Amino acid sequence: MNERYYTTTGKPINSSIPLGAARDLTGQKFNRLIVVQYLGRRGNAIYWLCLCECSNKTITTSSNLTRNNTTSCGCYQKERVIEACATHGATIGRKIPSEYKTWEQMKKRCLSLNNPAYPRYGGRGIVICSQWKDSYETFYKDMGPKPSSKYTIERINNDGPYSPENCKWATRKEQASNKRTSVVAKFYTGSKTMKELGAEYGINHETLRARLCKGLSLKEALEYKKHSRHKISPRPKNSANSGGS
Repeated sequence: MNERYYTTTGKPINSSIPLGAARDLTGQKFNRLIVVQYLGRRGNAIYWLCLCECSNKTITTSSNLTRNNTTSCGCYQKERVIEACATHGATIGRKIPSEYKTWEQMKKRCLSLNNPAYPRYGGRGIVICSQWKDSYETFYKDMGPKPSSKYTIERINNDGPYSPENCKWATRKEQASNKRTSVVAKFYTGSKTMKELGAEYGINHETLRARLCKGLSLKEALEYKKHSRHKISPRPKNSANSGGS
């Protein structure tokens, strides 16, 4: 059975469509890539399997090859990254820096349909600003080095883009209160997380969560300690045996 090939965004390439009158690039060299095999089409794009000078294989289109948009399997970009980071004192020998890995993963989450995290990022509209998407050097210049290995990239507005004004390095603990899954409650004015509300009212956020789970309204849960020190009990459930005569 013929092997199936996919685009960089995870969409299948139709290998049943012949090359036809299009230019056959087989055997030709473009920068570091030698075209090995015609793979098929998707829409108007013609896809080729290429062998890089570093021995890795990659898939790209005719237009990317002839317009020099794709020059290698990705090794050239990584070499440039190492050189750029070395300029800033961010490399140890020839090791790829942690910031580069963060940049790579950020792009995969937002752009690659077959990435497991795509539904929570690109799939829900999280985008990367153009200057970061196209250049690691710009990303590194804007973000700077990580304070330590404990830091990862955080979007300040969790529904906003990856961009200089919306991103910072933060620890996992610092990011916890900015998770999309955090419970957000509206009280009087504005929106705050459980943690923020708990801190404001002097209530442990887990205690606040427990009160809400027991059936109290947000206002009752927040103001409970002002009026009573008795243990909170769940609201009584309707019972078939509780009816009067």
